[in-house]
Parts: sequence; C-alpha cells; structure tokens
Amino acid sequence: MGSARRGNPAAFARLVARHRDGVRRVAFAVVRDAEQAEDLTQEVFCRVLRHLDDYMGRGQFFAYLRRITLNLARNAVRDRVRQAALLHAYGRDLTPRPDPLADPVTVLDSHLLSEEVRAALKCLTAEQREGRAYAER
Repeated sequence: MGSARRGNPAAFARLVARHRDGVRRVAFAVVRDAEQAEDLTQEVFCRVLRHLDDYMGRGQFFAYLRRITLNLARNAVRDRVRQAALLHAYGRDLTPRPDPLADPVTVLDSHLLSEEVRAALKCLTAEQREGRAYAER
C-alpha cells in the first residue's frame, strides 16, 4: 500500500490484481448484473486511486474496498429503482402520460415542460445525465 501511495503504478496494479475478483463478487451480490458489477469494480479502484491518501491503514484493506463497493452498489440499485419508477410513470421518453380528465391547458403545460426538460438534458454530458458527475462530490 505504501508504494502505491507514493505513486508506484506497479504497486497499485498489484493491489487491483489481488482484490479485483473479491470486489467484483461483492458488487455482483448486490446488483445481480455481471456487466454492472464489472463497471462498479472499475469505479471502486478509480476512487481508491484518487483517494489513496485518505486511507488510514486501520483494519484490512479489503474491508475498506468492501465498504466502497457496497456503497456504490447500493447507490446503483437505488438509481435503478428510481429509473424504473420514472419509466413507469412517464414512459420511455419521459413524457408524462396525460390525464384524460385534465383540462387541455394543463396537458399542454405538461407537454411543454417535458420538451424543456428534454432540451435541458441534451445540453448535459453523458456523465452528467447518468449522475456520475455528482456522485463523487
């Protein structure tokens, strides 16, 4: 760990090689999707690399990795549930389904708002649209 903290890429690569499968197993146990577990595994090690100086060295290193993995995996599941709820409520294109009993002005306002939201989303980067840009703060 000390060599990795001092910027030795080979030492960090050894840490990744030693713990990658364990991190992937923890992620998969939560998200139940192999591709997403692999993505989370990469994100865990990216975060560890960015925050090597924050690791206090108390306890086992894998326990530290496990905590990061569980937090990221739980967030991913929570995001998936939120996205499913939005898709159910608004349909695939995020357009609110009009209430057949609503007055025409309300329906039009809702449609215009949807177009504004869609236009605003197009201005964001892919990372911002997926929420990753804010997850690290």
